Amino acid sequence: MTAARSPTLTPEEAKQLHHEALIIDYNPPATTGLLFTDAMREALDEWASYGMTRGEATERLSAMAVREVQTSAEARAEYIGILDEAGVDVANATY
Repeated sequence: MTAARSPTLTPEEAKQLHHEALIIDYNPPATTGLLFTDAMREALDEWASYGMTRGEATERLSAMAVREVQTSAEARAEYIGILDEAGVDVANATY
């Protein structure tokens, strides 16, 4: 980089760097709201019918997402698909 150039990447340079680098995700999609399975959707509908608050539902959905990834091949495939689409090579999570 020259002294006259700003220390930022162009969109093309950023894509190239992302493509060439090892991408590690420590904030995986299972507990950040990106994973939303049919079972989770059904549970949310049921909880809403009981008048559960958004905060209560968010806590339960986060825990449910972890269980879904641990026990459902379909949820695991969706989870891996999210990571693959984002270009993530390694995901680190402790549940």
